[in-house]
Amino acid sequence: MSCPQVPWSGKLSVLAADSTYSQRSFLVEQAQHKNLVLIARTRSHRVFYQSPSIQETPKKRGCPKKYGERFSLADSSTWHEPVSQIGGS
Repeated sequence: MSCPQVPWSGKLSVLAADSTYSQRSFLVEQAQHKNLVLIARTRSHRVFYQSPSIQETPKKRGCPKKYGERFSLADSSTWHEPVSQIGGS
């Protein structure tokens, strides 16, 4: 992605992967590449969590929140409106 020896260095790259590559450890590592779009299959019952909202005033005790709202692929009541969309109308 950013290796100067490859001809596509610095250009937008797309990686299509099977569900094995939808694990958090792999996704976090690939998120470091700003010019990479990763498309990976995932199980139909997988649960994701949004980033937690940033609080204006810090809490007095305890760790900061790690997870935001729950997003379950199998439960349409947890789906939210998209923030942005590519293409279409």
